[in-house]
This record gives sequence, C-alpha cells and structure tokens, in this order.
Amino acid sequence: FQALRCGGVGSFLNWLNSEPPEPCAPPRGTRSIEELRRLSLRALADCVPGEQLRYRLAHASTGGQIWQMRCEMYQAIACRHCESEAVRRLDALLPAFKGWVPASALVPLGAQARGCRQ
Repeated sequence: FQALRCGGVGSFLNWLNSEPPEPCAPPRGTRSIEELRRLSLRALADCVPGEQLRYRLAHASTGGQIWQMRCEMYQAIACRHCESEAVRRLDALLPAFKGWVPASALVPLGAQARGCRQ
C-alpha cells in the first residue's frame, strides 16, 4: 500500500497483471510433480470428487497448486468414508509435499485436531 500512497499505482498494476513466475524445480530429494499428482489422485481413487477436481489435480504444475486443493480432497474423502479417513489419507500425503510447501505448513491434520481438544 506504500506504492499507492507514493503514486506508484502504475507499478502496482504492472505487478498485479504480470504473469506468475515459471514453476521452479523442487529441491533435490523431493517428489516430482508427476508423483504428487499420482499420489493425490490415488488418495481419491474410491471417491467421487467430481471431474473438475480430478482435472485440476491432473494438470497442476506446482506442488503448491495441489496443496491448495486439500480442502476439496478432504471433502470428497469424508463424503465417501468419514472425516477420520480423510484426515488419515491427507496426513499420509504430507511427506510428499516436503520441499514444495513451507515446512511450517506440514502439520498433520490429526495433530491439529488433537490440539483443539486439549
């Protein structure tokens, strides 16, 4: 907002309308985007998440994009099975996201739920 106050609206609009940066390769030792897609789709194999979610998962170009779909994945799994199964499956995916999302985000859902009950 400093840019807006200092008359830098043009540079702000340029940034806003700019193309996102090219996805960079994950750090060495992390899973490939193809493997993240495969693991995520396998977590949904016996569910009916809808073609739009499957399509977006299959065409995601970064781990961050797949990470942002976890809520929809959770809903699809919980609708087919139960919430505890959704937590189990999404928690099992956490190690695959190492290097794709900040380490501080890799907190198991099960641990978060236990923390709320205390």
